[in-house]
Amino acid sequence: MVVILALGYSLNLLTLLALVLAIGLVVDDAIVVVENIYRHMEEGMPAGDAAMLGAREITGPVISMTITLAAVYAPIGFVSGLTGALFREFAFTLAGAVIVSGIVALTLSPMMCSLLLKPPQGEARGFVAFLDRMFDSLRRAYQRRLERA
Repeated sequence: MVVILALGYSLNLLTLLALVLAIGLVVDDAIVVVENIYRHMEEGMPAGDAAMLGAREITGPVISMTITLAAVYAPIGFVSGLTGALFREFAFTLAGAVIVSGIVALTLSPMMCSLLLKPPQGEARGFVAFLDRMFDSLRRAYQRRLERA
């Protein structure tokens, strides 16, 4: 919303469409960061150290994903004619949302992980244990097939 206001755009159908489309794109960055941090916490690392290491490891891929997505949508805003006039706000809103998402994924997400994520507690029980066993057996079967190949 800040990007829309900073660029002087109105909240119209195309900017709303861009924001709805951005919802699917922007969560990917944060998910990648949080998953990497949680992986380190599962290995026994303290939350603060896991957040620092996990964010440091994943910085390059998140920056490249952000730049790639922004580079895909931003040129649509430079198209001339009626098409360009229609999609200018859409393109720059979407590119701006992706850039803000990358910044948040690399700054706010690790900090929140260090404060809010808790390491796994003991052994899994119930349905979680069942899923763990199923995925372990699937992983072992896949590993055997790879070794035979």
